[in-house]
Amino acid sequence: FAVGVLAWVIVYVVAKGAQGLSVDFFTDDMGKVGPLNPGGGAFHSIIGTLEQTGLATLFSVPVGIMTAIYLNEVNGRLAPLVRFVVDAVSGIPSIVAGLLIYTVWVSPDLPIIGKQGFSGLAAAMALTVVMLPFVTRSAEEMLRIVPGALREASLALGAPEWRTILRVVVPTARVGLVTASILGVARVVGET
Repeated sequence: FAVGVLAWVIVYVVAKGAQGLSVDFFTDDMGKVGPLNPGGGAFHSIIGTLEQTGLATLFSVPVGIMTAIYLNEVNGRLAPLVRFVVDAVSGIPSIVAGLLIYTVWVSPDLPIIGKQGFSGLAAAMALTVVMLPFVTRSAEEMLRIVPGALREASLALGAPEWRTILRVVVPTARVGLVTASILGVARVVGET
């Protein structure tokens, strides 16, 4: 029954939407669309999604992976505080992240940095707030599954800790780190 309902929904959407799909749908924007002039395309949506997701990825992935390395490998004095902040921020809904960036970056009434206005950069910063803790937690879990024997062997051969992290731990966890990044991107694309 459930598969039949799913098939019916897919057939219905394809049958109703196929007539609207054309090259113009992907190349036209919404600049000339109004209440008396319907139409337009998804060009703005496609470009906006790529811009915002790309910038959020550029901001979040390196910082998230470095934070995960700090939390798992270095485990310095600030690690408990950083882990607490990452856990706390990971539960923030995207609307709250958007309101935070609106207040700090966009709003003319509360000029903390100065009114920067609406932009793709502001949206990317809000998505970064959503993506960063997700990438950090996922990357930390991937680094945790690297066997300790690999670390010990590298250190026993005389490699310093930083070289062990760069040459042994990160390459061993590379696939997991890429997966953590892709999952973070998928979450952000869903939010755009």
